[in-house]
Amino acid sequence: AAGGQLVGQITHAHKLTCVGVLNARRALAMLRDDELAGPASLPGLVSDTAAALGIPITLEVDGAPCVLEADGGLMLYRVVQEALANVAKHAGRGARVTVRLAWADAGVEVSVVDSGGDGAGPALPSGGFGLTSMAERAALKGGRLRAEHSGDGFAVRLWLPAARPAVEPAP
Repeated sequence: AAGGQLVGQITHAHKLTCVGVLNARRALAMLRDDELAGPASLPGLVSDTAAALGIPITLEVDGAPCVLEADGGLMLYRVVQEALANVAKHAGRGARVTVRLAWADAGVEVSVVDSGGDGAGPALPSGGFGLTSMAERAALKGGRLRAEHSGDGFAVRLWLPAARPAVEPAP
C-alpha cells in the first residue's frame, strides 16, 4: 500500500512540476514576443495545461469582447492560470475542468470550474494567497473574485467591468 501511495505522490509532484515549467515557458515566450498575456492567450494556456495535466479542459467563450481597464486582460489571464494550478494541486485523477469566458457590454466574467477528481477532495486550496491577492486587485478595479466549492469540485469566478470611456476635455 505504501508503494502505491508513493507512486501517487511522485505522479502528483511530476504534474505540479510540469505546470510550473509550462508557466515559466509561457512567460518567457511572452517576454520574447513582447506580448502581454490576456484573453487571446487563454486557448494556448488551456490546451497546454490540459496536455501537461492529462485532464480534459474545455474553453467556452460567449459574447463579443469589450475593452477592459489597463492590465485587466492580464489579471483575467493570471486568475485562470492560478485556478488551473489549483486544479493541478487538488483535483487529482478523473477531474474535468471548464473555463468559461462570458463577455457583455458591461464587462466580462471568467469562471474556472472543476469536478470529479479523486484528489484532496473538497479541501480548500492550501494557502490560497494567489487568489486572495488577486481578489484584492480585482476589487481595486471595481471587479470581484469568488472561490468556492461547487458540487464535487471547486469554482473560481472573476468579474471585471469594461473600461470607462475617456471623458473628452471641454473645449
